[in-house]
Amino acid sequence: MKKKITGPERRYLPFTQEMRVIDEDEKMIIEGYPIVYDVYADIWGFREIIRKGAATKALKTADELVLWDHESSKPMARRKNGTLEVKEDDHGVFIRADISKTVWGRDGYEAIKNKVIDKMSFAFEVKDDDWHTDEVEGAKIQTREVIEFAGLYDYSPVSYPAYKQTNVDARSRKLAFQHRPVSEAPEEVVGASNEIAQERIKRSLYGQD
Repeated sequence: MKKKITGPERRYLPFTQEMRVIDEDEKMIIEGYPIVYDVYADIWGFREIIRKGAATKALKTADELVLWDHESSKPMARRKNGTLEVKEDDHGVFIRADISKTVWGRDGYEAIKNKVIDKMSFAFEVKDDDWHTDEVEGAKIQTREVIEFAGLYDYSPVSYPAYKQTNVDARSRKLAFQHRPVSEAPEEVVGASNEIAQERIKRSLYGQD
């Protein structure tokens, strides 16, 4: 029997897409939506969509942190002490963090403000998801719907996007694929390594030629 992989997955998005920085009195605020509902994303050659309400139950017990580059030794804000506010609405999960209370937060704020750091990531575990195959521009593409999170752990400004070569990203990829059903027609269903599939997904999502 194949050993089950455990641990959090991570996803990344550009800071300018859903996140912003705000100067407010003597506070250093970052706010926005690290998690957006009902929007398809291209993840390793398959499509992924987080369904509305996926975080509802997890947020009731979560004590998330804002971490610098996912480093647990470098906290910038925390929900438990009131420096991180988290709210869910129809658009997704909104966070507002005052990162002025720690040295990593203050240094990080300047890096984010000056666009030295321009990516945001969040860490999560999935309780319920669903895999199915869709047809995109004549190709069969596997789609993962995240229906419910088991846990939400941190939101992190990061210095690099997700790449297959990184250990963190490789682990996230394995976790995502863990419950993917084996295709009955592997030659027809596009896998994560198929570059043609990725281009078709991008065209369908972003209108790229």
